[in-house]
Amino acid sequence: MRKSDGHPCPCGGHLTEAAKKGQTGRELTAVQKATRSTPPTSRAAAARKVLPMSEDERQEVQTKATQSSRKAWLRKIIHGEEQHQASMNRASREITAAVKRASPKGNPKKPIPNTRGNIAGIRAVADIEFNVANTTAMAQTRKDVTTSIQGGGVSFVRGVEPLVPPEELQEWEVTRYLSGARRGVLAKGFDIPGVPPPGWTKIADEAFRFINSPSGIGRTLSERVWNQTTNNKARVMGIVAQGMESGRSAGAIAKDLEGFLSRTNKSGSGIYSKAANNYIRIARTENTRAYQRAYVNTAKGSRWAKEIQWHLSASHRVPCVCETEIVVGGRDGKGIYPVGNVPPIPHPHCLCYWTTIIPDELFQEE
Repeated sequence: MRKSDGHPCPCGGHLTEAAKKGQTGRELTAVQKATRSTPPTSRAAAARKVLPMSEDERQEVQTKATQSSRKAWLRKIIHGEEQHQASMNRASREITAAVKRASPKGNPKKPIPNTRGNIAGIRAVADIEFNVANTTAMAQTRKDVTTSIQGGGVSFVRGVEPLVPPEELQEWEVTRYLSGARRGVLAKGFDIPGVPPPGWTKIADEAFRFINSPSGIGRTLSERVWNQTTNNKARVMGIVAQGMESGRSAGAIAKDLEGFLSRTNKSGSGIYSKAANNYIRIARTENTRAYQRAYVNTAKGSRWAKEIQWHLSASHRVPCVCETEIVVGGRDGKGIYPVGNVPPIPHPHCLCYWTTIIPDELFQEE
């Protein structure tokens, strides 16, 4: 609805002027108010009529909606990372206790006798703790990947929902995914919560197969987690053996172990020990791969989504291939790629995100 001369409607002409000034965030709020009483099936179309936007303004609206959905996903993933650290804290308590018990009369100020029995006793405790840590890491990573698969689909929908005509979204009934109902779908052992529309099971299933297949280094997800478990255990036993050979006290060896296993900065959020970071590096990479795969697969399910744009994360600090090649590659050097040719995640800890290029035809006057 547009405001003509003398029309008292509060949702028309001034919004168009605001659009020209680039006040997209403020306009989006106005659009939400103006369309509050509009039936959901025609809300997107009503918003487009109230708010004609340039391509740059549409991109800004879409980016804000996508980032909002992405932040909700990241909060869940960070909670999962804290579980990896909690598992390492437990291992630290048990293994350092075993080290102290191996000292003469349990006195941590004395060196540990370098005997096979002492080494075997500490190794037995380490085996138990790292088996628990491996099980915890795999279960948490699988849970987080499930969250990431769902998050990628939701991010796509919420990013385009304010802009795309509802009949396009209803092509695969994705609006049902955002309704209040609840139903579970089993996809290769992953419980995908929410209300998956027809086609979503296929999207989630393909994303899971992609994540669980051998990566570029030829290992499946579970093999990569187990490899890190083996490396962590070897590092712990190396610290113990080196300390015993040099005659260090049990307490000093325990401190070395705590530095490797436990969180080193307890006041800092998101600061993890070296051992936990070994798991978290895998988890972050696989979660982002799952998120991207679901986002791209969801875009492929739409007739109008032909291109996807790659964006750097707001937390990006260190130059990497994402910055030097991907976001400056593609169409017009803007990081825009066909949905069937989006580059894969290029490195560990990648936290980039994506938005869909909305065709101008969808915004032509009716």
